[in-house]
Amino acid sequence: MDPYSPAGRRRLQRRRSARSGEPLQRRRSMQTKASHRRERALTPRQVHAIREVMRIFVEDDLANGVPPGKRLFCHACEASRPAAGFIKYGRLAFCNACAVEYEMARARALVGAPEEFLRRAGEARLAPALEAQTF
Repeated sequence: MDPYSPAGRRRLQRRRSARSGEPLQRRRSMQTKASHRRERALTPRQVHAIREVMRIFVEDDLANGVPPGKRLFCHACEASRPAAGFIKYGRLAFCNACAVEYEMARARALVGAPEEFLRRAGEARLAPALEAQTF
């Protein structure tokens, strides 16, 4: 084991933290992994597959008795949308259209977590309003 290589340093750090009972501290560069993602292009076939799966969620919800008139609040677009096709991501719920956008962005490596998608969607909604303001 070469203690000067990155893998060797990580191994030594894990051994030290295991002996002392301290939690392993992650390096700062590992915490900012999202900023190092490289955007991927999707093929038309991949885009079609994502949209098809999301359409199936709507059909499944309707087949399983979700009333067509029922509406839920979407955390991404901040509006009341039809409940059929809603996707729950932990404590967040996205309407089918926003879930499609999120899954496309995630597949392209533009976002990781749903919270990151929400933050970026909020920034995109605020950008035109901020540009229109004069200071």
